[in-house]
Amino acid sequence: MDSIQNQLDQRLIEISDLFEISQTLNSSLNLKSVLDNILLTSMGKMMLSKGLVLLSENGNDFEIVTAKGIQRELLHKRIHLNKIPQNVTKVSEKETDEDFTEFLESRGIEILVPIYSRSSILGILCYGKKLIKSYTEQDLEFLESLANIAGTAIQNSLVYEKLRVSNNSLDKKIQELNTLFDVSGELNSTLDEAKILKLMSYVVMGQTLVNVFVVAHTVGDSLQIVHRNSVAEIDFPEIVKKQISNLKKPTYSKELCEETKKWFTENKFSLAVPMLKNGEVHGAILLGNKLDNSDFLEEDLHFLTTLSNIAITALENARLFAETLEKQKIEEELALARKIQEKLLPPKLPTVNGFDIYGMNISSKQVGGDYYDFIKLDEDRFLLTIADVSGKGSPASLIMATLYSAMRAMIDYAQDLKELTEKLNTLIFDATDYDKFVTFFVCILNTKTGDFEYVNAGHNPPYLVKENNEIIELNKGGTILGVLRQMNYESAKIKLTNGDLFFAFTDGIVEALDADEEEYGEENLKEFLISNKNLEISEISKKIVRTIAEFTNSDSFADDITLISVLKKR
Repeated sequence: MDSIQNQLDQRLIEISDLFEISQTLNSSLNLKSVLDNILLTSMGKMMLSKGLVLLSENGNDFEIVTAKGIQRELLHKRIHLNKIPQNVTKVSEKETDEDFTEFLESRGIEILVPIYSRSSILGILCYGKKLIKSYTEQDLEFLESLANIAGTAIQNSLVYEKLRVSNNSLDKKIQELNTLFDVSGELNSTLDEAKILKLMSYVVMGQTLVNVFVVAHTVGDSLQIVHRNSVAEIDFPEIVKKQISNLKKPTYSKELCEETKKWFTENKFSLAVPMLKNGEVHGAILLGNKLDNSDFLEEDLHFLTTLSNIAITALENARLFAETLEKQKIEEELALARKIQEKLLPPKLPTVNGFDIYGMNISSKQVGGDYYDFIKLDEDRFLLTIADVSGKGSPASLIMATLYSAMRAMIDYAQDLKELTEKLNTLIFDATDYDKFVTFFVCILNTKTGDFEYVNAGHNPPYLVKENNEIIELNKGGTILGVLRQMNYESAKIKLTNGDLFFAFTDGIVEALDADEEEYGEENLKEFLISNKNLEISEISKKIVRTIAEFTNSDSFADDITLISVLKKR
């Protein structure tokens, strides 16, 4: 029993070491620094006598770029290999060229660890013997895991080096690369699949100006949709699954077979980006046209390719680091974010003749940036708003606090909801990083006339449930806040009549998952509202929370739940 426990303890230590190494490698863009860190970290941990790094120049040609414990004159020596090892191997097994094997043996090198990225050789780690004991299978597994982590870091460093020496016309690529590094850091800092997908969703929308897309992930032999945006529930025909599984690069729908192309067109998709790991397809991002109907640029395709590969690595490696998260630090950050968020919420509900108004926010353990507000403009008019910031924790809550303060300050100066939303968009763009965005819905209710004007900036469309059970989705407005500095928004006007129910919500309701990881979904919510619209609105809100708790079989939620409801009395 003690032996098993010792093995488990050792495994946890190795996972923790790999996590720290990953953070260190991905925190630097300097190729030499990355290579030195790879070599020194592994040699120090395993007490190795010597080591060197060969970097691939064009597949079969290599250069010795870093060496420790070996003659300095070997640096920059070029070596051509016809046989490149595919896995961690001992030099004595002679898995590579004979002259190269002799070169290594003469210098006391015992182990070769190839570094691959997307099936392309990046380099080879070469290690001498251990000072204490011999190499174990566990040692070789650790070195292989290190090489997998190093592949991404080295690939990113090589890309960065090329970008750094480019001319000023490549500024956009540099910005995109920086965004990818930031996103990579965030993706690799969480083990929550929902958070990874949500962050990925905001980045896709923000960087490509695409609102219609799905993320599909291969689970076993099945291709499943794990996230969708502005897309109804769909199934993959077998021919579509087969073609997606064979993609090796971003592919337009017009390049696919007729049956698949027809399916893409019917579902408003125009581009498929495979999610590759070690050359194999593990999923895909299917995207619709850009909001401005412009073509995807080469840099867009490169960005989406890199993002998808980073994301799939994060999704599939999440479990490997599950026990190494700094839980206490995360909980402290979430607690602070929760307190900030609570201060932003209305202290009491408004009392209005002829209307019932209700709002609710339930914080999950993983606090986000959900927010709602009621503001009395005059005796007859109330402003209502609901919003959700990308990301979680303190940054999201601070952005929401900025939105809260700015909106209240701008209400008196903005001529209408369109101008208010446009000013808030500019502020969010100026105040946040590239991967921070806000979905936002704002409306003005005239309680005397029932007139209702609104702007929807990329938020889940609220529902207006009519007396005859017709449901109207309030989706007029524009894209999410913070995408571009200057954006034009449109407003829409409706009229609430007796018995009408207005219901606004954040995605914590419709994206709640049951034990089979099926979403509660928009259709279930619509059916719920039709069935329960005659209840008191406070009871409607409380009942939907109970319904979600029963659906997820949990009293706690993976995401915040925030809602606003307004009923015009009969």
